[in-house]
Amino acid sequence: MLRWLWYTLSRKCVEYIKNFVNTRPDFVEYYQKTVVPEESFVQTILVNNKKLNLVNDDKRYIDYTNAIAGSPRTLTVQDYATITKGNFHFARKFDLKQDAEILDKLDSLIFT
Repeated sequence: MLRWLWYTLSRKCVEYIKNFVNTRPDFVEYYQKTVVPEESFVQTILVNNKKLNLVNDDKRYIDYTNAIAGSPRTLTVQDYATITKGNFHFARKFDLKQDAEILDKLDSLIFT
């Protein structure tokens, strides 16, 4: 089974995780014995630090409208305005054979 694991973390969060892992070998050892550690390892560390300001926004644009077998819809040039007006770091999914124009437009926006 393919799993998607994406995080958008600040440097402060990454440094906190690194320091936590380095100072809590018992925590790491516990997670080494769990079935799917990636589903809660990072979240457990960060959520339990009340000094961090966590936001439930992964900065991804993925459209599951009319999803086929759980796969997101392929984005086209018609999605350009939505993608560029939103505060997204990534978008999924594209297919050059279906619509290369969307990628050309995004490249022009980024590289000009």
